[in-house]
Amino acid sequence: CILFSRVGSLRTKKRNRLQWSGSKNYYVPPFVVLATSENADQSQQIWMPDTFFQNEKEARRHLIDKPNVLIRIHKDGSILYSVRLSLVLSCPMSLEFYPLDRQNCLIDLASYAYTTQDIKYEWKATNPVQQKDGLRQSLPSFELQDVVTKYCTSKTNTGEYSCLRTQMVLRREFSYYLLQLYIPSFMLVIVSWVSFWLDKDSVPARVTLGVTTLLTMTTQSSGINAKLPPVSYTKAIDVWIGVCLAFIFGALLEFALVNYAARKDMTNCGQRMVRCFATVPYPNSGVCGYLHIPLRYSCTYPDKKPLEFPEQLAAQSPVRWVWQNE
Repeated sequence: CILFSRVGSLRTKKRNRLQWSGSKNYYVPPFVVLATSENADQSQQIWMPDTFFQNEKEARRHLIDKPNVLIRIHKDGSILYSVRLSLVLSCPMSLEFYPLDRQNCLIDLASYAYTTQDIKYEWKATNPVQQKDGLRQSLPSFELQDVVTKYCTSKTNTGEYSCLRTQMVLRREFSYYLLQLYIPSFMLVIVSWVSFWLDKDSVPARVTLGVTTLLTMTTQSSGINAKLPPVSYTKAIDVWIGVCLAFIFGALLEFALVNYAARKDMTNCGQRMVRCFATVPYPNSGVCGYLHIPLRYSCTYPDKKPLEFPEQLAAQSPVRWVWQNE
């Protein structure tokens, strides 16, 4: 069985306990013999399986201040071997739904040289995996939802090898990303909408507001992706950031189009007004004043509705959340 005491970022501390029968290999006294850290050298006199972790990247035993080893020989010849280990394990992650993702990290325990004809690993019938109190709080970024025991017996050119698998189901904590990413990015989009209430002739104010929010959103996106490994596929967080950037850039582009169209319309209007005064021989008769009224109204260009962008963002948000939670 396995006792987990702490789980870190791809790191785990555990007590590995193996129990087997060895009465045929040596004399068993009619009483229980305990071998602890005080006399750990006795483990060299007992046959033990060559157990190793298949997805291990780094491992070490705890030797302070004595080797953390327990060997217990029972009267019936069964042997209990317990050792405290710190492991760094390989855990490939799929980040399509990041930061609303769930990850499955595996711990594969097998024999290196002995085939199933020599050794067959089996999980303990009751409570095979034990968790120390406070284990679920040792992961600040994940929540340990479940621990599942399986078998992973493998066949190679040299034979069939027995294997035990522990699967840890981890769910990423969303509260951190809600406070650090989603709320700030949503507020940046709302700030970019302030330009819709500004006069279209306030060019410096609207340009400064649009460019500042666009650069801030880009910086925030770079900061989030800097914490992740580069992947070739699109993540859920990329979709959210892309939508926010599109709305901010759309607000800036809308002002540019409105300003350009207004200036172009003003130029055309001025040219028509000049032609008007040039063709009417009697300006005091009021005819040109009659023509001047509609020309002034034609010089205005309708700005984007201030509430049109919020309505579009509110319409796409439920679709995105449903897709991410499927």
